[in-house]
Amino acid sequence: AQAKVADQQYQAQEANRKAWQQAQLKAYDQMDAQRKALMEQQAKAWQQAEAARLKAESQVRQFKSEIEAEEINIRRRIVSTATAIWDNDHNRAQLMDAGARKAEEYKTRLEEYFREEINIDQLLSTRSDLVSNESNMANNTYNTADREATLILTIGQVYDLVGLKLGEEAEGRDRCPPLQL
Repeated sequence: AQAKVADQQYQAQEANRKAWQQAQLKAYDQMDAQRKALMEQQAKAWQQAEAARLKAESQVRQFKSEIEAEEINIRRRIVSTATAIWDNDHNRAQLMDAGARKAEEYKTRLEEYFREEINIDQLLSTRSDLVSNESNMANNTYNTADREATLILTIGQVYDLVGLKLGEEAEGRDRCPPLQL
């Protein structure tokens, strides 16, 4: 009878041990499932953060590229406008020389006309050349002024003219960095 009681106690202890092991395994499985779910959430959050970071980096590269393209465009406009202004200056000097020659020629032709050495058509032809040169001078002056205004706008000098400050001169405000040429 004692053996029977000992056997029953052993079987009860064994059943308790198995139940405890099963409860422990179930708890481990639940913890493992929670850990896996948490790791999946973390991985998903990391992937989203990584995607957001990559998108932001891509946008930064795109903006830098756009800024660089605009800087190149501005430099080209500055160079082409400055070159056109220099060309106008050179042309103006030539037009002034030609104008002086044509004015002298007109004076000579006028004297010849009064001495009846040439006819009115020849005198008017010389006068027409003089007026045409003056018109070219006016066009040259207009084009130079237009190009100077374009250059002032392109280099941002117009901001100084109206009292706005850029770069380090703009104290206490968001500053635009000065363009390096």
